[in-house]
Amino acid sequence: MADAPDGFETILMMEGEDPAEGSDRVSRVVRPDEEAGHNPRPEPNQGLGPRGYVRRVETRFMVWRSHDDDFTALGGGTLRSKLLSLNEDTASRSVLVRLPDGWSSTPATSDRDRYLISTAGRLVADGGGLSACSLVRIPAGAPAPRIEADGDVDLLVKVGSPR
Repeated sequence: MADAPDGFETILMMEGEDPAEGSDRVSRVVRPDEEAGHNPRPEPNQGLGPRGYVRRVETRFMVWRSHDDDFTALGGGTLRSKLLSLNEDTASRSVLVRLPDGWSSTPATSDRDRYLISTAGRLVADGGGLSACSLVRIPAGAPAPRIEADGDVDLLVKVGSPR
């Protein structure tokens, strides 16, 4: 039984079928540790996509690294990040990015859908303040809003497949 006396917040992201990802029904399934790094397909056409299973790692134990902005296209200078997931076939990914207080940028237009979710701190989008767990969706090809960090912000960036 799970228990959280003070409550908790969680972000669930389930994509379902996505032909560009090569996924069938869903692509996130808890599997035994001995299957880490593999994509078991018990029956033809019953696969769960190209991601394969990766051993669960708590984000707090991951090291902040220099951020590679090629796919998130956030701009705004040097950042630190943690790569959470990567599709080797399409280069879609989920990245936790730390935005320092005062950081600001208008992200570049991209050929990929992007979802920005503030997981800690106050994010400002086009002048409007957003609380933690707020979502900014930037569709492929669409201009992005101006993004600012009001204090330190941890931002989960989900970058989809190319469109």
